[in-house]
Amino acid sequence: MESAEWLERAGQIPGLDVRVGIANCGSEDEYMSAVKIFYDTIAGKAEEIEDHYDSGNLEYFTIKVHALKSAARLIGAVVISDIARNLEEAGKSGNLEFIKAETPHLLSLFRELKDDLDKLYHDTENVTETGRAIGDDLISKAYEELLGYTERMDYDGMENIMDNLEKFDFPDAEKERYEALKVAWLEMDYPQMISLLKGE
Repeated sequence: MESAEWLERAGQIPGLDVRVGIANCGSEDEYMSAVKIFYDTIAGKAEEIEDHYDSGNLEYFTIKVHALKSAARLIGAVVISDIARNLEEAGKSGNLEFIKAETPHLLSLFRELKDDLDKLYHDTENVTETGRAIGDDLISKAYEELLGYTERMDYDGMENIMDNLEKFDFPDAEKERYEALKVAWLEMDYPQMISLLKGE
């Protein structure tokens, strides 16, 4: 399936504004990559938010909805992002009544989006071609450069490295770290990126 058809199908998903997402990501390819990362992490994000909500851990609840706000905004999930933003503000101000009223709504929309993306990816498992294998030497060099850019907060440099890495197939031994790195990049969690790149 061509990217254009994938984007057309994605545009039919309720609550997902593809045009906004592409504008936020800068290109169709970047958008498709961002949506895939978002999809791969939905279950974990929803579980974390629900766990902190159920346990009354307001500090970590606020941190998690902040991350969701940014990630959802990036892919054009505008309503989810707005609710997450409001919940973040409620968490900072201690507005428990609002949190109790809106968190179930957020989780419901979040999981509905996951169901819709499940269907999209079930039908389009082979949208992109398999990339070239990447060797250990190239991984080490790329991560060394990426670490430098991240420590200097050089966004353009980070983006260039991450874009190039997306073209490769990673060996099994490195896939977990690379996937975690992509999530941290999407969430703009630069301390986590540095930690992963240093192998901590």
